[in-house]
Amino acid sequence: MHMAVFGNTMWEWNEIRQQYYLHQFYKQQPDLNFWNPLVRKEIKDVLRFWLDKGVDGFRMDAVPHIYERRDFLDSPILNDGKLEKIDYTQGLDECFYEVNDWRSLLDEYKKKDGQTRLMAIETYLNFKYSKKFYGNETNPGAHFPLNTCFFAEKHLSAREYVDRLTELFSNLPTGAWLSWICARLSSSNDSVSLHEPIRPIGNHDAQRAASSYGLELIDGMHMIQLLLPIGTPIVYMADELGMTNTYLRDDQRHYKALVWDRETGRTPFQWDSSPQAGFSNKTKTWKPINPNYVTLNVKSQMAARRSHLKIFKEIANLRKLEIFCTGNVELYEISEYVFGFSRSNKFFKTYFIVVNLGSEMENINLNKFKKILSPKLIVKISSLFAEQSNGDIVSAKSFTLRPSAALVLESIIY
Repeated sequence: MHMAVFGNTMWEWNEIRQQYYLHQFYKQQPDLNFWNPLVRKEIKDVLRFWLDKGVDGFRMDAVPHIYERRDFLDSPILNDGKLEKIDYTQGLDECFYEVNDWRSLLDEYKKKDGQTRLMAIETYLNFKYSKKFYGNETNPGAHFPLNTCFFAEKHLSAREYVDRLTELFSNLPTGAWLSWICARLSSSNDSVSLHEPIRPIGNHDAQRAASSYGLELIDGMHMIQLLLPIGTPIVYMADELGMTNTYLRDDQRHYKALVWDRETGRTPFQWDSSPQAGFSNKTKTWKPINPNYVTLNVKSQMAARRSHLKIFKEIANLRKLEIFCTGNVELYEISEYVFGFSRSNKFFKTYFIVVNLGSEMENINLNKFKKILSPKLIVKISSLFAEQSNGDIVSAKSFTLRPSAALVLESIIY
């Protein structure tokens, strides 16, 4: 049995050719046969075409799916009733070899002018498989996979954040660079099933972050995403504004066959309160504009004293400090639903990030978790709905954190 990612069988009958063809996704998307060397050559020629045009790199889509077993052996059914896809229709070794081959081509161009051409790989595989996309020192692969280590189907506790991140850091290949797609942490499954309703943040395959987590938590998620070490944040457009899902009628949907809803998060970017939110001068866009564009847009958030966009900019600027580039990181389970991490340097400078993932007011004592910490801390950045404001002073041993509130705290060195 071979099931397509979007449901039903991978095999489709073509009446004209009197043959079946394979499609891992929609039936309108027949798969290329990567086992054919002429296909592989053509793909590299396509890369050369764009490299010659001067592009800076590529985001390679659905790479774990480009190969299937040559004998098309049916995927076995696992104990949980799901199909075993690894080494059958996903994650074959040849997928990783192909990426190595593409990287060799990109590096040919680097040798000419010294400029790196980036390659990022979309993958929903568990990190124990997706890390193979890095290759090795003698045969490098992607510069980074678009990690889905933050994907999950449930609200996770602080302990699960700590455990998943610890596992990720400990299994990272030497010299490898991560990407941070801010979303819920993954389960231990070998891959995330796109046939199920997952709720990541910052991704085109899911609903909006502000709708999945609540608008109050979006600033805290960005603090996690932008201030963790050794990785590039991948931010989905308008998450920095806190854009929400858009209600769509059935006639406004284009992917009605999907089991999960990813279209409500794909509506146009909201620039201002003009018609079509400043996105288009046409009377109709492919997807409708969210009606809340009148108040939720870039122009209004830039004019406000405090907004999600301004907070995002503050976090992005803070990220440029050396301590966030090279400082060490420690992860903390402050309470069941308060996650924290610190970034420190050898001069005893510390930034402490605390995020209340829960729905209860929490009293925080950071001295229980980090002994060498100044007794007072300054609020460097507060989330929009936190009770504290930027510049406030809090006690390291006692302060309160509202539900879904988050703070970046800076140690005071006397």
